[in-house]
Amino acid sequence: MFRHTKSGVDRLRQIEYLKSLIREAFSYLDREGKGYIVREEVSYIMKYFGQYPSEAQVVDVILPEIQEDEPTNYVYYEKFEKYMLNAIINNEFEPDDAETLLAAFKVLDSEGKGYIEVDAMKELLLKNGIPFYEKEWQDFEAYSVDLETNVINYEDYVSRLVMDNEKHINNLMKGLEKFKYP
Repeated sequence: MFRHTKSGVDRLRQIEYLKSLIREAFSYLDREGKGYIVREEVSYIMKYFGQYPSEAQVVDVILPEIQEDEPTNYVYYEKFEKYMLNAIINNEFEPDDAETLLAAFKVLDSEGKGYIEVDAMKELLLKNGIPFYEKEWQDFEAYSVDLETNVINYEDYVSRLVMDNEKHINNLMKGLEKFKYP
């Protein structure tokens, strides 16, 4: 997402633009304008910016870094912005590439059919590891399941996922061209 450049002015302009996007995303969840959000919303904003930490990383690494000395249920904007900006610039939690995702699906598809049964995937995602919430499963199912065959054709899914993510990041960065920096 962050475009490395040799020009110091371009770098500063890009950083200020990213800060404005972070501020906007944060304020969307800070509905009352008090300068904080609940800690559970941190991962939503991070995903919006193409950063996909695991839940364990959020709890064990990110929250301790951005919360006050005495942890509360809230995260304040000042600490969040600094951490988020650094994560974006360093691509700290970028998603896995298509090859890695396909390799993971192929492990699940031991027969090499090219698809995963919906019930098998639901079982895995709701009951193993860090389980999905029901709403997360419903979103995944709506996005990934072929309605005609009722299976997850994982090559199509991965291709669509990667393309949609790239499109989203490109749309976020479109505003950089028009962004005015002093």
